[in-house]
Amino acid sequence: CSDECLTRLPKPPEEYYPTPHYGGLELEQPLVGARISARNIRSLLEKGGYQNQAGPLPRNEALQRALTHAAENNHLQLVQELIAEGAKLTADPLIAAAGHYHLRMVEYLLSQGIDVNERLAKTGETALMYAAGSGFVEGVRYLLANGADPVLCDDDGDNALIWAKDGSN
Repeated sequence: CSDECLTRLPKPPEEYYPTPHYGGLELEQPLVGARISARNIRSLLEKGGYQNQAGPLPRNEALQRALTHAAENNHLQLVQELIAEGAKLTADPLIAAAGHYHLRMVEYLLSQGIDVNERLAKTGETALMYAAGSGFVEGVRYLLANGADPVLCDDDGDNALIWAKDGSN
């Protein structure tokens, strides 16, 4: 992707607050906006707040959700702790970081061995697609410089350039 291509990426929003999923658990610290603090993520993990329709998730699945939330909210120390506790490095935290403008988190996750072209299992989406679709120019440059494949397509047949054009995040 040329510099001209990068200048046509959509502008990032002034602020972004992800929607929390915590199964109605009382949190020790109130949510600010809808951003989840490191303390709240830890509380969700320890008190069984990561749930599905059947109830609390097994520990390994809860670790994965917590890792993704920590990456999405740019909590580097918590990401390091969760990896040390056994959270697996998958596409989810990398995509969460790339889609939320967290360059240092993207750098850290790649340094820990996540494949830059790792895809979401259900949709085939990559971190480059999310970075491009959200207008994260520095992230797009970094991912491309570290081997991200701009030609890969998601399950709908869209590549990162189409995501950039459509702002499809």
